[in-house]
Amino acid sequence: MLCVYCGKDRPDEIVTKEHVIPQALGGALTPTNPFLLDVCKPCNSACGRWVDGPFIRSFLVHNARAQLAYEYVDPTADPVLPVLFMGRLKGWNDNDIVCDAWIGPTGDPIYHFHRPYQEPTWVGRPPTSIDKYDPGVVFFAFVGTNPEWPPIVNRSIVEAFPGAAFHCLNSSPPDTAPPWPPVPAERLGQLTWVRSVLGTRQEVQVPHNLHFGDRFLVKLALGFATRFLGSAFAGSDRATDLRNALWAKTPYEMEKLEVGGTGFVSVPGLDKLADVLNWEGCHLFYLLQRGGSTAFVANIYGKYPGIIRVGDLTPDMPQIGRDGMVWLVAPGLRAFAGPMDFITFLAEKDAPTAAHLLPLRQRMQMARKMPPFHVGSTG
Repeated sequence: MLCVYCGKDRPDEIVTKEHVIPQALGGALTPTNPFLLDVCKPCNSACGRWVDGPFIRSFLVHNARAQLAYEYVDPTADPVLPVLFMGRLKGWNDNDIVCDAWIGPTGDPIYHFHRPYQEPTWVGRPPTSIDKYDPGVVFFAFVGTNPEWPPIVNRSIVEAFPGAAFHCLNSSPPDTAPPWPPVPAERLGQLTWVRSVLGTRQEVQVPHNLHFGDRFLVKLALGFATRFLGSAFAGSDRATDLRNALWAKTPYEMEKLEVGGTGFVSVPGLDKLADVLNWEGCHLFYLLQRGGSTAFVANIYGKYPGIIRVGDLTPDMPQIGRDGMVWLVAPGLRAFAGPMDFITFLAEKDAPTAAHLLPLRQRMQMARKMPPFHVGSTG
């Protein structure tokens, strides 16, 4: 088998199924998954660590993922929700320890003290398990008073900071968690500082990287084109160019390869495109052919569009038509709609009973079960 990610012929025993759309972005689709790709095990592992991981843990994508997760909460399913990352607090001054501010599902303040990570643009712990990192210490407080929420908040915070020590700043609601341990003497300085800033406005430093999505866009283009254009694309010169860009050591090496593409940051003209390609609560993926060439468009969470040329159309490649193939993926539900052509998508996106989108629309409407944060509140 030719692995499209490394370009090498691989024996069957090391071939695995790779999620072209990462599972953390809703790519573990049910009951069927049209976005699985046969790749070699080393490439599958490397993509998770060095391509998918940094993209998922970038500031913009992480918080978009967290915000969407709050819209689809079924408290009976023991959900674990991502916590919102606010940034590194400037008011905490320590040469060896930094403090990150986070917000829990009901507005719960979270303070995470730890030694600085090597890659400052990642949100939270490094996305690769081979890097050693300091799990640190977490101080947090429950805010929501609705008894349905504290167990969700507790699970979400504990799973967001694996290996950390935890201290609760207020009383844990009954049956939520075991009693939190007392704060040891060496952490009293941190506790005092947290209590002094709790509820006050604080300045934060937000991690940012203009190239955070370049490598991920290349991987999506390779995966989608291989999945739907087949071996004719996988063995093409353009696939080789994209493959070299995928494993380039730096963003500047990627630029020298001239594979093109916009990335996922703000690009002139893309704001209008993002509005056209937006369907609330979904990613959109679009493979199209124009003038003898094939392009790929992704709009992540309806907010971050990117475009890249896949390559020239050859006689042995499948014809996907002038209006291309569009898929919608609802990450909160692990569900999708498509493929449909682009004209059908435009015609149906604002039509409540349109056939192609109706099943997905109904599932999304039924899933909005988020309970109110406070007792006696309606929202």
